[in-house]
Amino acid sequence: MKWLLCGFGPMVALAMAGPAAAADASVPLKGPIADADNAPAPRVAVFSGVDITSQGRYSAFLGGTIAASGDLDTSGFRVGIVGASGTYKFHSETFDTLNRAIFTTANVLAGYAIERERLSAALYIGATIENHHLSEADPINPLQGTAIGPKIQAELSLNPTDLTRIFAEASYTTAFKTYDARLRLGYDVSNGNEIFVGPEVIAMGNLRFNETRIGAHVTAFKLGKLNIGISGGYLHESEWGRGAYGVAEFNFKF
Repeated sequence: MKWLLCGFGPMVALAMAGPAAAADASVPLKGPIADADNAPAPRVAVFSGVDITSQGRYSAFLGGTIAASGDLDTSGFRVGIVGASGTYKFHSETFDTLNRAIFTTANVLAGYAIERERLSAALYIGATIENHHLSEADPINPLQGTAIGPKIQAELSLNPTDLTRIFAEASYTTAFKTYDARLRLGYDVSNGNEIFVGPEVIAMGNLRFNETRIGAHVTAFKLGKLNIGISGGYLHESEWGRGAYGVAEFNFKF
């Protein structure tokens, strides 16, 4: 059983930081290599998703990854771009009132992916541009206006056995000093049909907030070429405290 990194799903995780990030936006949905005999291997992966929390944060993302040489099933160079937008609320430190912001962001990364029978690994570098527009002025809020900075991201996926999967990802950008790290463990509950269920742990933050998420994921249901993944669970955010999150992800390759 071979899995391939579709890449750049996790790029969004903290690109979408509100001050709380849209999560897995973050973990890439991964699918098996082409199953049909003589079927062409995919060169492009397109992905999208939504992230909702009980603390009034909503975000969505859309992006794609291209195998610059060869295809996504084999080792080689990758190029990707992803955009995200959303809204969140926060306490104004200037006026002690409730404020709301809209954010938009874009990431462009390039890197190299290694594909083996039970191992996929990738390292990307690139740039992030991110804007936070506040509904009311808040002069001392560190998370406002536009920031541009370099970004680095690493991904690792491992199948120790045919029925188990480990995924890890970490990224950092100097734009608002945004970071993201996550770990997923999965067990195939579908008797070889590659629907993995298991726990996930996520840590993320930026200049304004830090957040921890502990939950569960299903990666992924397959409808033809479309992969659908869901995850959700408990979160703790440095400003709002306890809450819950839910994420839906969609991915297809061609």
